[in-house]
This record gives sequence, structure tokens and C-alpha cells, in this order.
Amino acid sequence: MLYPIPYIALCALLGVLAVLIHQHPEDRDYCHNLTIAGVIACLIFFGLRGFVFHDWYIYYPEFEKFSFYDIQKYQTGTNREIGWLCFQWICKTIFDNYHFMIFVHTLITFGLLCRFLQHYTHNILLGIIIYLIFDGFTLSINLLRNSMAILLFVNALPYLYQRRPLQYVGLCLLASCFHFSAFFYLPLYFFLHRDLNRWVFATIYLIGFFIYILNIPIFLTAIRLMGFENEFITNKIEAYSDLSMSLKISIGLLERLMTGFLIFCYYDKLKNLNKENVMFINVFIIYILSAFLISEFSEISKRICIIFEFCYWVLWIYIIKCFYYSNNKKLFISFVIIYGILKIAAPIRNQPVCEY
Repeated sequence: MLYPIPYIALCALLGVLAVLIHQHPEDRDYCHNLTIAGVIACLIFFGLRGFVFHDWYIYYPEFEKFSFYDIQKYQTGTNREIGWLCFQWICKTIFDNYHFMIFVHTLITFGLLCRFLQHYTHNILLGIIIYLIFDGFTLSINLLRNSMAILLFVNALPYLYQRRPLQYVGLCLLASCFHFSAFFYLPLYFFLHRDLNRWVFATIYLIGFFIYILNIPIFLTAIRLMGFENEFITNKIEAYSDLSMSLKISIGLLERLMTGFLIFCYYDKLKNLNKENVMFINVFIIYILSAFLISEFSEISKRICIIFEFCYWVLWIYIIKCFYYSNNKKLFISFVIIYGILKIAAPIRNQPVCEY
């Protein structure tokens, strides 16, 4: 039960520093020093973590056995991504120690995260807290390749908005060198910048929500409509789906409803605060559709959602700015704190492997 305490303590430390930065925005040196202190705390926490969570069971033996021959015999689809292999080789060449590689990985990923956040807020530590709430601990500790890919991609988003295809595609391809899921980001160039109105947003959201709440099997229904139905395909889909599971009304669902409602209410204000927010609103639509429409395959839904969760890192920062009344702002921040504690603590409270 005590396993979540170090993780919550890190967020609490960052929260205190973020509040101090918010209170003294005019003192740039003061804010800069506090930001550096918070980032160093993250580097120490994640970079020197040792063996926690699950994925080191795979990555540690892989690193120990790794040699340059693994790059020479590389074949797409049969090995790790080439970027990850090169990263391991460089780290192993400099210092043949798994923990050194983890520290370098932490240094790069948090450097990329800070570079992205500083484009949208002066309070980088607030953005890091939201990152940690939305699976940041899992990304930074358990999903080493995914985190590199996602954080490389988010730094390509300004190029998407500026309509600079070479830079955007280049960073997406670089991200795909660390995880093939980054190929999902390439088609976003053609529509992520498009401005939908709030009613289109609400319509798409509600369609997804009602499909989820009514537990409609999208894939089985689509196969039947296309005339591809047969006993083998139907049995396979039912075997891998979670349709038999009862619908869970969770705090996560309430959070998605609240976030969707706030985006609808402040749709125009969010765009006025930063025109690039239209991209994050569109990403939120993709995230919601992934959560609602593919919920019958819970594991697939989670994996797709995690590559689009970055929309929260920016949208929640700007939603806080949208509140006119201070009491509403305090209520939302209180919800963020409670939700953050529950979301961080729930998955690891009974997991000895997560002991820090």
C-alpha cells in the first residue's frame, strides 16, 4: 500500500515549485532556478531509479547481450527498431552499464518534454505534473521506446501547424526509428490543423460516448454490414474482446466527460489563447474515439490512447486559464490533485515490482 508514496511525493514537490513559479511570474531568474530544480529532481528520480516496474525484465538482459552484430544483422519487423538499437550501442560504447543507459534515456526524454512544454507555457513544472498524471510514470519507466517516439513527435507539432512538411515528416520518421507506432502520426499532417467548430466536436464526442455507454460492438457490427461475417471471424473477435465485461463507471470516465464538457464550453477561448490549441483539441477527439469506440478491445484501446494522451499536457494548462471565477479555477485544480493521486496510486498500490 505504501508503494505509491515516492511517486506522489515527487508530484507534490513539483506542485509546490509550480505554485511558487505561478506566484512570481515576473521574476524570471527565480522561476528559471525553480524550474531547473524541479527538472533535476525528475532526472534523479527517474534516471537513478534502479530496477522498478516490469520492462527491465526485458531491457536489462537485452542490453547485457547486445553487441554491434545486432545492428549488422538488422531486419525490419524482426528486431527492435533501428534507432533503439543504435541508442543502445552508443550508450554501451560510452559506458557498458544498463543504469547509465537509463540515465541518458531520462536526460533525453525530459529534455524533449521540457522543449515541447516551453513552447506552450512558462510553467514547465505544471506541464510535467500533468504528464506524470497521464501515464508519465509508465512512459518514463516502463515504455522506454514509446516515450522516445512520443516525445520526438510532440516536438514536430509546431512544424505541422506551420505547414512545414519536411521537418514534420523527418521528426516522425525519426520517432518511428524508436517505435513503429509513430507511423500513426504521419497522416495527422493533413487534418490535425483544421479548425472544427464546437458543435462538430460535441457531435463526434457524443456519438463515441453513446456507443461506449450502450456497449455497441463496433467491429462485429462493421463486419456484418460489410458482409464478411462468418463463424471463425466472429469467434475470434469475441475471444479477444471484452464485450462480456460489465460497463465500469470510473473516475477516468468522469474525467473524460468533464474534460470534453470544458473543451466544448471554452472551445473558442482555448483557440484565442493559443491558435495551436486546435491541434490538441483534434488530438483529444482521436483520443476519445480510441477510448470509446475500441473499448471492446481494452488492451488495444489503452495502447492507442497512450500515444495520444499528450493533448492533456497542453489542454489542461489552458483550461485552467479559461476560468473567469477563481473559485471555479480552485475547484478544477482540486479535481486535478485528487484525480492525479488516484490515477497514480491505483495501478501500483498492490504491485511490489513498483517499489521505489
